[in-house]
Amino acid sequence: MEEISGLVFSRGLSAAEWQQVSRKRQLGKYLKLAPGVYVPAGVFAEAPPWERHRLGALAVGASGTHILAGISAAALWGMWVYIVDDAPVEYYVTQGQVKPQEVGRRFRGRLPQGHRITGQRATVTSIPRTIIDLARFHGFEACFMAMTWAFRNNRCTPEDIRSALMPPPLPRLAVARAATRRNPREQRMHRRCTAQLKGKILRRGEVAPRQCPRRSK
Repeated sequence: MEEISGLVFSRGLSAAEWQQVSRKRQLGKYLKLAPGVYVPAGVFAEAPPWERHRLGALAVGASGTHILAGISAAALWGMWVYIVDDAPVEYYVTQGQVKPQEVGRRFRGRLPQGHRITGQRATVTSIPRTIIDLARFHGFEACFMAMTWAFRNNRCTPEDIRSALMPPPLPRLAVARAATRRNPREQRMHRRCTAQLKGKILRRGEVAPRQCPRRSK
């Protein structure tokens, strides 16, 4: 039976092991934190709020469709952060075909690839992104505490945080399309020019490009 950080994962259990976990859950000895993830009830009850939150975050992150963020990512990084009892697990979702289960607090928006770190059992936001999200969703105090931890332990720099605030670069194809995209005025001029050239070709079989209005740069 696989047990990591106090959690028991049903994936890969034999029939006998799964029967044992199921029986203990029915007796109240195990708690289900997320699909396929359990924890001994006694261990969970005696843990402080931040440890219960960490266990719950690990359980949610084990699904593979949730990217832990906010205070949940801060708890896994070991940042200085205040976590109240029963605080919801915070996360983004991955872009894929599998519809993620809605649990806790979901952060909306697209998360750039460089803003996430994949570990053995879960994917979390990077330290700079975690600090940014704490500022966005929990205010200055939470951000300040986490940033102080990061700087004091040499886990990131102010430049890392500034870089994470910048929008990701556009793919090359998107840049090319944006560079060649015409505005409405240019589109009307292009259509007029094309119609004039077609008319001359049909009538006289000649083309006079100098009479076509130039596209503005």
